[in-house]
Amino acid sequence: MPSTKIPFSVTHWNVLTILEKKGTTGTAFIKSLDLGDIKLRQIEYSLNYEADHFCQKGHIVYCISGSF
Repeated sequence: MPSTKIPFSVTHWNVLTILEKKGTTGTAFIKSLDLGDIKLRQIEYSLNYEADHFCQKGHIVYCISGSF
């Protein structure tokens, strides 16, 4: 995997558009920022959210509250 440099900046998450994605159950509320090869996302899941798909990509996750 090639190394990608992330530019240093402040992300104002409160001004980004929220995308609602329905799962098999529940909803994910997604804010997204594209940085070339990297996409940063802040996602809030509703209670009992279950995705309607399985993703093969590698992800790095930082869970602020709750559990996976």
